[in-house]
Amino acid sequence: MAKYFISHSANDKEIANSFINFLVTGADLKRRDFFCSSKPGNDIPCGEDFVKYIKEQLGDDTKVTFALFSQNYLNSNFSMIELGVSWAMNIEVVPILLKGVSFDGTTALLRNNSGITINNDDDLNKLGEKIRHLDSCNINLSNWSAEVKQFIGNVSVLLEKQQEPEKVEFKKLKEQKNENELLKKENKYLQKEIERVNDINFQLQHPQNNESPIATIAKNSSVEMFQEECKNFQKVLNHFSKAIVYACFIYLKEGPDAISYKYVKQYQGLDEAIKKNYLIFDGGQVFFNKEAPKIQKLLNAINNFKSYIDNCLTNYDITEYVENNLEVEFSLESSDFWEEVLGIEF
Repeated sequence: MAKYFISHSANDKEIANSFINFLVTGADLKRRDFFCSSKPGNDIPCGEDFVKYIKEQLGDDTKVTFALFSQNYLNSNFSMIELGVSWAMNIEVVPILLKGVSFDGTTALLRNNSGITINNDDDLNKLGEKIRHLDSCNINLSNWSAEVKQFIGNVSVLLEKQQEPEKVEFKKLKEQKNENELLKKENKYLQKEIERVNDINFQLQHPQNNESPIATIAKNSSVEMFQEECKNFQKVLNHFSKAIVYACFIYLKEGPDAISYKYVKQYQGLDEAIKKNYLIFDGGQVFFNKEAPKIQKLLNAINNFKSYIDNCLTNYDITEYVENNLEVEFSLESSDFWEEVLGIEF
């Protein structure tokens, strides 16, 4: 993981590379300490999810994001996303102000962060002190002073060459800030879900009181995990005709004995199911053919899902969701449950 993230507009990549060179030679840092999308080898692969890729390059070891604020940066959606990712991951953001940008004009984005002007020697000295503190390194002051002087000369030339785009509207900045806040909330939610899954995995590896894996998963499921389990069960049922699906409902409602033919005769696919030997018709009754491999898998899925649902009854969040939000009886014997939770109407 990179220690320092250089967030910048693609139009300012020369300045970003010059800034990295300055920190490498002035503070004796390593190039591998930096993640910068314009640095050779850091290019975002074609077709790669932009946010996911940025997150993968950063982590607990990332000390700070240096955001090169310019009009190019403020006009770039990608730059704003990088800024949002840094905030979402609770990485300190140090604004580096380039030509045409002031603290007064960027208050909404900077969120009271203190930063520096890129070609100001006093500010660069403060930056050196910050890096010394963050990296616990000894910076050679005479070397640093020489590198500061050279960098200011180099970056001043690059700043003069900068092409300034149209200024971005404050409304757009505010909208982007709101998007960044949503991204931060999403990241917090994902972190909680990861912690939940890790906890479930730990309990599965260290079961207590001979608790079954299904019971462990059910009792610790979030509402989102419950919804995913319901979708997976629905996918299993989608491979079968309406007649067989309704037979599954009766199987759960009245038990694994024979199903009255009158219950299923009105549903599509009954004759085909009997023809394929999935169902056996005998004397006005219908039976699941437990010798058929597809039916064996179906009944196994039904029994596992029933066990999951039964164990979810002790999960407060899920029962609250089903009974109060969806307003249905939390039971596989309820046709309303099948319709509202599983999306299957009879």
